Amino acid sequence: MIRIGTRRATAVGAAVAALATVTVLSGCGAGQVSQVATQVPAIDGNSTTVGTNPRIAVRNVYLHMVTPESGSIAAGTPVPLIFTAVNESPVRKATDPADHYPQPLKDELVSITSDFGAVALTSAASPMTIKPGQSLVVGDAKGAEELAKVPGSSVTQATAVFTPNQDIHNGVTYPMVFTFKDAGAAPINVPISAGEGSGHSEHH
Repeated sequence: MIRIGTRRATAVGAAVAALATVTVLSGCGAGQVSQVATQVPAIDGNSTTVGTNPRIAVRNVYLHMVTPESGSIAAGTPVPLIFTAVNESPVRKATDPADHYPQPLKDELVSITSDFGAVALTSAASPMTIKPGQSLVVGDAKGAEELAKVPGSSVTQATAVFTPNQDIHNGVTYPMVFTFKDAGAAPINVPISAGEGSGHSEHH
């Protein structure tokens, strides 16, 4: 198991379109970026991309609330973190000339951090390498099975558990930073998925 502890995270607005926005700035020291409160629509998860080569797309990131009727998750309660990371660097073909485009690079997920708790990642592969064209599917075994059926796809699986250091609530997103060895850091506001009909607002 790879244990990833809590550290100060930097967040940039939610990676979704369209919405009524309320801004709340948190106090921040030198070199830190304020975290912004944003109301976002009721969707499963948020997405972002980071890097150029390698270019990593982090898709459909959310915390899965097992008992949505409760509306909140108590501090210290483990909750599954769901997402897919895709290495979008082009896959070089044998017929491509050497100077057709830069040699695509593999990458690896190094850490996930948040002010609001700790993330524990578990994978059969260590380090968690993502090759060009490959997907790392975390916490969604069924989705990984379906994706693996697509011709030409390459899928690896892992699990992630977020343990909050305070009560967290449906309707609020929580900043996390996904750090990849070469592509760099990808800040993203992570919602809690608890069914339809509930908007989300970013925490700070």
